[in-house]
Amino acid sequence: MSMNLRILKSILIIITILTLVGGATVAYFTDTETSTGNTFTAGTFDLKVADNNEDYGDGVHETWTMKNMIPGVTTCGGMVLLKNFGSIEADHVEIEVSNDCIEAGNEESDTLPKSAEGMDEYIQITHMEYYGRLLLFTDTDDPDADDDDPATPWNEVDDVNGNGFIDLDDFEQKPIDDLKPVPTPDIGRCFIMYLKFHKSAPNDYQGDKCDMTMTFTLNQHSSQ
Repeated sequence: MSMNLRILKSILIIITILTLVGGATVAYFTDTETSTGNTFTAGTFDLKVADNNEDYGDGVHETWTMKNMIPGVTTCGGMVLLKNFGSIEADHVEIEVSNDCIEAGNEESDTLPKSAEGMDEYIQITHMEYYGRLLLFTDTDDPDADDDDPATPWNEVDDVNGNGFIDLDDFEQKPIDDLKPVPTPDIGRCFIMYLKFHKSAPNDYQGDKCDMTMTFTLNQHSSQ
């Protein structure tokens, strides 16, 4: 009788151990799938410009041109039309210019035959507007007029070089920013500017020329 009890105890102990071991080795069914075709495409700006004589493209040529300029007499004016052919709108438009004053070097009346530097300071901006907003009130040579007053709300270009009027050199030193954006897809904006060869231009610049490159930029600030 006592022998049978000992056998029973042994069996129970073995069963318990097996149960614990089995409980530690549980297997799980698994299944792996994939998600494909996920794409993230950035929007685009595609600014194109035109004037009255050209179709929309990546640039326009000779919108503002003065030849054989006479101080106080020669003027010119023109416009650039802007359209955004991209997929998103910009926050604002920026405009900057770069002036290249070029010496001809063969004029007997040229008192500085080796330099055309500073010629852009005598190419006066007499009017400037963008989408109906005056960026420069019609400029005059009257020193008492408020058209050169940087405190006036319509002045986006100020007399940076201090010569008493607004010129291409001022524009180069202080680009214009934060203008109204060019909407998409095809609502345009218009930039207009008039220039005059100022009456105080000296003999130094006879026969010389100034090439201006104007750059229009669509921009968008981060919302963060």
